[in-house]
Amino acid sequence: MLDKVERLKIAFVTDIHLNKNGLAKLADWANIHYNTEPKFDYCFIGGDTANCHHDKMTHNEQDMYDQTLQIHKTIRDIFNCKLFFVPGNHDCKYFFQPNSKV
Repeated sequence: MLDKVERLKIAFVTDIHLNKNGLAKLADWANIHYNTEPKFDYCFIGGDTANCHHDKMTHNEQDMYDQTLQIHKTIRDIFNCKLFFVPGNHDCKYFFQPNSKV
């Protein structure tokens, strides 16, 4: 019989749309409420980290891709855990390719 049940701390973040001010607020929240290490066991990003508009193509895909990777690194640092990402309709087309290494 188990004496103690371990609980997982899971963060779920979605619809960032390259909002760096929102990331700063997220970091502040995490530091106030979860200031012990490790903060979380897992973090899931539910898409739309970028702000691509595929119908208009008014964005630079490579730039959006690079910014998305940087934001994911920042989120991983905030929550100090393994990160999982499911791309959304505003994310770069590179993330939908079978060989994507994100």
